[in-house]
Amino acid sequence: MSSNQGIYRSKKQDLNDFAAGKLGAVNSIGYGKREGMLTEECNGGHWPAGVRARDGKLWFPTGNGVAVVDPARVPVSTGPPSVQIESVSADFAPVPLAAAVKLNPRQRNFEIQYTALSFTSPERIRFRYKLEGVESDWVDAGTRRTAYYSHVPQGKYQFRVIAANRDGVWNTQGKSIQIELLPYFYETWWFYTLAALAATGAIYTGWRRHTARLTEAFVSQQAFTHRLILRQESERERIAAELHDSIGQRLAIIKNLAAMFGANWQQGADGPAQLQEISSESSRAIREIREIAYNLRPYQLDQLGLTRAIEAMLRKAAQASGIGFSVSLDPLDGRFPAESEINLYRIVQEAVNNILKHSSATQVGITALVCDGKVNLRIHDNGKGFPRPFKMGEPFPEGFGLRGISERAEILGGQISIESAPGSGTTVSIEFDSRRQRF
Repeated sequence: MSSNQGIYRSKKQDLNDFAAGKLGAVNSIGYGKREGMLTEECNGGHWPAGVRARDGKLWFPTGNGVAVVDPARVPVSTGPPSVQIESVSADFAPVPLAAAVKLNPRQRNFEIQYTALSFTSPERIRFRYKLEGVESDWVDAGTRRTAYYSHVPQGKYQFRVIAANRDGVWNTQGKSIQIELLPYFYETWWFYTLAALAATGAIYTGWRRHTARLTEAFVSQQAFTHRLILRQESERERIAAELHDSIGQRLAIIKNLAAMFGANWQQGADGPAQLQEISSESSRAIREIREIAYNLRPYQLDQLGLTRAIEAMLRKAAQASGIGFSVSLDPLDGRFPAESEINLYRIVQEAVNNILKHSSATQVGITALVCDGKVNLRIHDNGKGFPRPFKMGEPFPEGFGLRGISERAEILGGQISIESAPGSGTTVSIEFDSRRQRF
């Protein structure tokens, strides 16, 4: 094929494969002044760009005469060129050449110079190279004898270069050299390990601090609740004492005076009746005062002990409600600090009040078992249960007094469990460890 750059020879099969898309490029061998042409510019004008004579020679018109090519005598080099890697430089400074070249972290821009030896048109030797680990395909460098790289990450790489002579015979073995780019300190495994440990430590420390704050807040809240309940009980005890000792005594005096005056009354018929009414009202007031005082602070708790106080309260609830109570209590006296016994009493009292107000139950079972220093309290009714299924961990339904029961159970270090569903009754179970009371 002739052109204004000389005459070129290619394999017909390569041309067909390129046309079919099987090849990405066609290897062409060029002929010019080095091969004896007077000028490289070929121009057929009105004549054909080239003709083949009867003897097989090819004639090509040029700008300075005719060039004749004898295909039978065209030399073909079958020996592949010998490839060599000449030098490596980083940031325009030479680097000692070795089987494995190490570059420091700042030498991320480097060049590799290579060449190939051939006695046939060495200037037409073509090269391909790739840096394995960075490039997946060969880079067609043409006749360029330098490979340029910039901003290569740290790591170990293999640089390979191959070459082909003028006639397209490739040296596929080529040459290779190992390039190792040393990491910055923050790219090393030990730095990643330290960073991971530091991050883990920071997360763990933050978690511990957060947990400590939550625990401290929880303990503070529990202590505040305990102090509040103790103060409420102290105030109830004071009011109950004043009602019983002061107002109750004065009402008793009024009743006695009315009875005495009624016995000695001499004037009219209405006087004794009015005094009798005063006496009756005073008796009712005394009973109400005693009831209020009992609700504020049950006197049985101080006089009879925790177990009998609870039993007395349950008998009274059974008599007032008509509900069948099944009660089985192991001795509870001395299991809790004296100032904390009121909390267990209030738990039972609040649970019974809930049953009487909300459950529509006909049977109630209350047991308190003492085993290995633990007190297991269980209160069960066969009533209508909660309006919806309840699971522990959910907010307590409003209006059932369960929050107060839970707070008092926590004060005593108890673990509360509540089971209830519509139409299936309610069971409240609390386990106390009387050997490890917090208050």
